[in-house]
Amino acid sequence: AAEEGKTRHDYGRDAFIDKIWQWKAESGGTITRQMRRLGNSVDWERERFTMDEGLSNAVKEVFVRLYKEDLIYRGKRLVNWDPKLRTAISDLEVENRESKGSMWHIRYPLADGAKTADGKDYLVVATTKQLAGIALAIFGVLVLVEGSLGGEHVPLVGFMLTLAAAFSWAC
Repeated sequence: AAEEGKTRHDYGRDAFIDKIWQWKAESGGTITRQMRRLGNSVDWERERFTMDEGLSNAVKEVFVRLYKEDLIYRGKRLVNWDPKLRTAISDLEVENRESKGSMWHIRYPLADGAKTADGKDYLVVATTKQLAGIALAIFGVLVLVEGSLGGEHVPLVGFMLTLAAAFSWAC
């Protein structure tokens, strides 16, 4: 993939999995030979590849069992995302460091006579990237009583920001 200048995202899931199996066919033997030359002491009759059907099914079965026993769960939590690799990474792989930055509170005037439920004709948004925004997502708490959601509503530095709504039953 890399030698073709492509990433896994360029292939799609099925084509990428085909590439993985192709790589395994070409390189799997080399890895095993290297391990043998290094003197690894393993039961070579039980050698497995991560994506072997039996191994993959066993992993799924264990995950389902652990989920049913409430030992693993799905929940809302912070996920460490690597934008370059385009994948989630483990907490153990993250190097936290504090840095000084600025929090900007920007007062965005509403366009077309729109007002908030408490009569304001503006929204105040706290952000660390004051000019990076191209849209404003409003989560269930704010209700506009005049004007509509959607479309362009907030004028700023020569262009209009899109005002969108996100609602949740948890509000």
